[in-house]
Amino acid sequence: MNNMKKLLLVVSLFFCLFSFSQAKVESNNNVFTVFDTAPQPPGGMNNFRKMIAQNFNIPSHLPKGFKASVLIRFVVNINGKIQDITIMKSNDDKLSEEAIRVIKLSENWTPGLFSGNPVNCYYSLPIQIAVN
Repeated sequence: MNNMKKLLLVVSLFFCLFSFSQAKVESNNNVFTVFDTAPQPPGGMNNFRKMIAQNFNIPSHLPKGFKASVLIRFVVNINGKIQDITIMKSNDDKLSEEAIRVIKLSENWTPGLFSGNPVNCYYSLPIQIAVN
């Protein structure tokens, strides 16, 4: 991380959809948007947030005072592996690349469950960045 810049990184967790019924909802590629138990990163969300903050490198071209948001979506598969990482919204291409790089550093998660069985689940994560 550049010594001239400090990263203020706030990672908030939210899910695309929450499970309010027992209806099975899948997309064409067998990825669930409704599940009984959400996937979990190793060590929980607080450790995941720390991992992101510690490994996220602010691109050098961003000026002091710059604020941005990256909304990233990925699939946690039945084995807990993160795959199909997609940037849903971003202010900056370099920030998008860095968000993808950092998410790929994550170890396998505990997969989401539907009716007691592991399932592929979409997971969305907003990352807020401020360059100080």
